[in-house]
Amino acid sequence: MAGFDFAGKTVWVTGAGKGIGYTTALAFANAGAEVTGFDREFPQDNYPFTTEVLDVANAGQVAEVCQRVLKARERLDVLVNAAGILRMGATDALSAEEWQQTFCG
Repeated sequence: MAGFDFAGKTVWVTGAGKGIGYTTALAFANAGAEVTGFDREFPQDNYPFTTEVLDVANAGQVAEVCQRVLKARERLDVLVNAAGILRMGATDALSAEEWQQTFCG
């Protein structure tokens, strides 16, 4: 995100524990944003942004955590939804449960 200035902006990224979500959160943090990353777990010990444990498939938990985090920052400028599960193979071979998990985590 070279050339982008997100100083003073609040950014939330789901799926920020690793992969695309982590890389996205890191890019926003490097561009000056106040980043909160959400994920079910954070495998590393130290992240260059605020982390919140959250299962996006749990609506009650999402409401509670988002309300608490929003109170601390009072605004949200950017939301990136990068949470998800990748299932390898033909989509017609997935069970209904596996298919649902690809969208809900």
